[in-house]
This record gives sequence, C-alpha cells and structure tokens, in this order.
Amino acid sequence: MIHLDHDGRAFDAHDVWTAGFVHSEQFLLFGLGLATSFNHRHRQFLEHLRGGEWVPAVDLPDQAKLKLTLLRHQWIEIREADGKVSYRITAGGLAEMSKPTRVR
Repeated sequence: MIHLDHDGRAFDAHDVWTAGFVHSEQFLLFGLGLATSFNHRHRQFLEHLRGGEWVPAVDLPDQAKLKLTLLRHQWIEIREADGKVSYRITAGGLAEMSKPTRVR
C-alpha cells in the first residue's frame, strides 16, 4: 500500500522499514488499521449486527480485514463459545451507525 507523507511524497512499508525508522505516526496508525474513518463498507457489515444480538460468524460476510478493523475500533466484539465464533455490535458501533452519512 502506498502512503503520502506530509510533503506529498509517496512511500510504502518497504521504504520505511528498510530505512530502519518509522516515517510518521500516520503510517503507524494506517499500519495498525486505526486511522480508518467509518465508511460505507463498515456500515454495510454493521447492518448485519444492528439487532444487538450475537451473530454466528458463518452468517456474516467473510471479510477478515474488515472485521479486524471493526474490532480494533471497538465497533464490534467477538466471542468464542463451544468452538463457534460470534460477533456483536458495541455501543460505539451503534453510535457510528447513527451518525449522518455524507452524500456526494
């Protein structure tokens, strides 16, 4: 993935780590999935969980990276019971869903 620094120059993870230093806090946040703003894909996934009940993973879209982003932002929570994984929306996730969306 290519990122732009504060001066508009492009760099990627290879550039940063081969130089032996971390280029910016923003790169770290993007690398951890924490700088992602709430978007339509997040909203679509959370729509499956809107009822607030635990939903088995097999009933949800198989989007591992998206689930990880939602977990890191604490918009969803996960549990494992009897070898079955389930997800549930959190209060933070409901709050994000209730915010008005920007129409372009």
